[in-house]
Order: sequence, then C-alpha cells, then structure tokens
Amino acid sequence: MSDEIREKVLAAIDAERERQLGIWGDQHRNSAIWGLILFEEVGEFAQAALEGRTDDALEEILQTAAICVAMLEDHMKRGMEQCTCSTCQPLP
Repeated sequence: MSDEIREKVLAAIDAERERQLGIWGDQHRNSAIWGLILFEEVGEFAQAALEGRTDDALEEILQTAAICVAMLEDHMKRGMEQCTCSTCQPLP
C-alpha cells in the first residue's frame, strides 16, 4: 500500500474521530461497554455489506476504526502508567 493511501485513510479516521467527539464528547467507558459499541459498529458494517450497500459499508468501517481509536485513547488516558500492554509501554 502506498504511503499516500495510508495517509488518506488515517486522515479520514481522524476526521471521523473528531466528528464523534463533537457529537458525544470525550467518552470514558469500561472495556465491556467499549466492546458493545465496537460490535454494534461491526454489525452495521456487516449488514450494509450483506445488503450490497458498498458506500454505507465503507462508512461503517470508518466509524469502526474511529471507535477503536476512541477505545485506545480512553485506555491510555485512564492509566497508561500502570499498563503493561505493548500499546502503552513505548510511550514516553
């Protein structure tokens, strides 16, 4: 994959994340609730894909990716200094 495409994808995820922040603000959820939110988005993607609604399916994938970012942001804000996962440990 070209760097240009990756940059476009990441920019689209970032824009969707900003849109979500504008709607719901900064969300703090436990892992189970985040999982439910994520599965709901994945389910919406699957339904759109099964129905042949390609544009809607791609939009749902974008929303799913932004939810994953939100989950990581929340995780890191809530105590990355105590976390030993590989996502948190390399951070300064």
